Amino acid sequence: MRKSNVSRPKPQVMLVENDRTLLTMLANSLAQFGQNITAIASNPTDAIKLFQKVNPEVVVLDIDLGDSIDGIELANIMQKSNPKIGVVFLTSFTDHRFAFIANKEFPKKYVYLRKQEINNVKMVSDAIFEAATNSQKYYPARPVEKNYYSNLSDRDIELMRHISKGYSNIKIAKILKIESKSCENAISRLLKKLEIPPDKEMNQRVLITQKYFELTGRKVI
Repeated sequence: MRKSNVSRPKPQVMLVENDRTLLTMLANSLAQFGQNITAIASNPTDAIKLFQKVNPEVVVLDIDLGDSIDGIELANIMQKSNPKIGVVFLTSFTDHRFAFIANKEFPKKYVYLRKQEINNVKMVSDAIFEAATNSQKYYPARPVEKNYYSNLSDRDIELMRHISKGYSNIKIAKILKIESKSCENAISRLLKKLEIPPDKEMNQRVLITQKYFELTGRKVI
């Protein structure tokens, strides 16, 4: 007979989430579910200090922490100090490729959960136990909802990210180390993939930004 979560050893868990309301709710819910929550933090600076103090076995954290250090970098700092620590990314990013930005190192082992697909606290609790065994898993599985969603390449996603920051074609070309004309052509191909038609009355860069926010789980203004 398979053992339930109740019979498993409870790892010491740390939560990092910049939304204080969600942080408190998650901490209380997981504690009521039987998880051993030893520390909570709403920003990377406090998280690092608490990590050094309590030495948790698993860290559950958002990727977008609204700070100079994101969740990926924070997890790396913790894993370098303690290679055995388990990592659970609890994030709004629809596609993990939007989170794992090009040229950015991310943890070797982690569990990836999407906030919008979590039905109950048990899913987070199960993810914590997965992370405690240093597994790597994406769940729950989700279907592709839009045609352009699966057609986007890593370069397309990087291009969208730069456009969403308001960067000009010249600056984007410099970052990507390509010619300005190549950047213009890449944006034209991206518009077709995103099914954004030519329209003189609409700002296409704004529409790309809106699509980017949609796919990263952020609110579209």
